[in-house]
Amino acid sequence: MTDHDLHSSFSSSVKVLSKADLGRSLLVNTLKTYATPSARISASSPVPANSCIEDIVLINCSTLTSLELEEFIERNFSEQPHASILLYEINQSHDLIAILRWQNVSGIFESDVEPAIIAKGIKTVEGGGLWFPRQVSDRIIFSLRNTNKPSKMAKGNEQLETLTKREKQILMKVVDGNSNYAIAEDLNLSIHTIKTHLYRAYKKIGVSSRLEVVRLMELE
Repeated sequence: MTDHDLHSSFSSSVKVLSKADLGRSLLVNTLKTYATPSARISASSPVPANSCIEDIVLINCSTLTSLELEEFIERNFSEQPHASILLYEINQSHDLIAILRWQNVSGIFESDVEPAIIAKGIKTVEGGGLWFPRQVSDRIIFSLRNTNKPSKMAKGNEQLETLTKREKQILMKVVDGNSNYAIAEDLNLSIHTIKTHLYRAYKKIGVSSRLEVVRLMELE
């Protein structure tokens, strides 16, 4: 570790998941200058990470859509609540409300953030805190306010009547906190079938995230 501010130094084991080899290497090398001797920092492409034993996992979101990111987290970390997930290269296209329903998502960094800021975020999460920059917090607040608009909710409530029995059944399981994989197993359906039903149901009732589904169904 070099003479960086001690407030940014961390000792957790960290894994960087990114498809970009060059950017991944640069980030890892920079983070190593903030790490204490006991810290372990590694990197790989975002392949299935079921075997991750790191304390903190950094995921590059630049090439992932919101849906792909949700599925990646669900597939690889739903049974690893101990791992704190930090997302970097988040942009305006990502649905933060949907992403933040995962309890182990502990921090978000927008595009082009300096590695030094990521190091500070790691340090904060290592101490049990969360890292959400003001710009990200603003987006979350604005999104929540838009979700709560009475006109949108009233319209969505009327559209619940257009759902098929199966679509409503699946949405109720979403409200109960079940993952797509858990719903598929419970109903003895393929994960592809569940996603298709959800896509059609979301389109019918005018929502784009699980949080919106929960709020809409609660008003029924």
